This record gives sequence, structure tokens and C-alpha cells, in this order.
Amino acid sequence: MSLMRINSPLTMGTREIADMIRKNHADVRRSAERLAQRGVIGGGQPLADTPVRNEQNGQIYQEYRLNKRDSLILVAQNCPEFTAAIVDRWQELESLASAGQIAIPRTLPEALRLAADQAERAERAEAVLQIVKPRAEALQRLSESDGSLGVREAAKSLKIKQTELVAMMLTRNWLYRDSQGRLQAYSKALESGYMEHRAVKIERSAGRQVAGQPMITAKGMARLSQIINKLSREFAA
Repeated sequence: MSLMRINSPLTMGTREIADMIRKNHADVRRSAERLAQRGVIGGGQPLADTPVRNEQNGQIYQEYRLNKRDSLILVAQNCPEFTAAIVDRWQELESLASAGQIAIPRTLPEALRLAADQAERAERAEAVLQIVKPRAEALQRLSESDGSLGVREAAKSLKIKQTELVAMMLTRNWLYRDSQGRLQAYSKALESGYMEHRAVKIERSAGRQVAGQPMITAKGMARLSQIINKLSREFAA
């Protein structure tokens, strides 16, 4: 978490800001430096580097810490369309701070409570992983092949009920039912590469007929897996 509060006002790091507005951190730093030199942010003082440890690789990087006003100005100068996003993020951080969820523990009971909360979050993350991992493995096997799957086979691969998969694809406008109640792929799903139609022969009382069967491509399976995994995480949260 990029928020910092140690007996001082809340601040946000330029690395989190760069991630939020989808820009290179070096570019965001330079923008902050220019604003500080013009006296727009920083209260007339030069910006000071603050070391921050990357949780993924353990390396130490430098960033600037900005208060709420300065971070909002920085985002507004670089990507005005993300101003609402950073306002929402600040509201979230301030709510966490007021609730004491990101305060630095000062006593042993507080430290134990923090450790217990972290353990609980880790257990929930592991539970989500157990839901998502089998689907990710199945998706990996499929993505390595060039074949497409019918709805029934796709549901088995994604480890959900066929009725649930059909309902999800209907609501997301991947599929629709024609006048005879047969599933057909929307043109948008076909154009995106998520679906394709395959000609199949159907035995009917009037004789053998050829119909188009909607098939889910490897790209479509990848997208469906992302949707299902997101729903799984939201359900487990």
C-alpha cells in the first residue's frame, strides 16, 4: 500500500500515481519536479526522494510523496480523465486511515491484531486461489492448442455448469437464441475472435441438414476465464 502516515499528514507515492494514470514513473517524477520548480506543488520546497521497497522483487526504489492537494494537481496536469479515480482512491485511503486499518501499531496488542488481520486476508487469498487455479490450468492447456470448443465442452473445461455458462454468454451478448431457439453467436463476438461458427450436420425427420454451431475459440476461452475468475474473487471477498 502506497499510503504513508507516521505522525504526519497522509501522503501518496508517485509510483502509485503513475500506475493509476498508466504512465511511466520517470515521466510522472519529471512532471512533479517541473510543477515544484514553478511553485505549483510542494509548498515552495524542492521535492525529496523517499525510498520504497518493491514487494515483488525486494529492490529499493525512489519516489516522491505528495499530499492530497499536490497529488490531485499532478494527476489533473497529466491525465485529467483520471481525476475522478484519484479522488476515489483518496477517499478510500482516508477511510482506511480513520478506521485505523493502516495505522502503525504502537503496542503489542495492536501488533498482534494487525498480524491476525493479515493472516485472515492471506487465508481468503488462498481460498480464492484454490477456486481460480484449476480454471487457470485448464485455460493454459486450451490456449496452447488451436482448437475451438462447443458450449458443453467449454463449460467442462472452465469447471462451471453449462447452464451458467450459457446464461453468462447470453447476458454479455456473446450468444442469442434464434427463432427456433437455437444458440447463435453475435457478430460482435465473431468479429472479436471470441467465437466462430462451425458447420455441422443434423439428422432431422425431414432429412440431413447443415446448421451453424457456435464455437468458443481459445481467445474466447481466455476472456471467459478472466470473467469467471473475477466473479470468483468478488464472491470470495
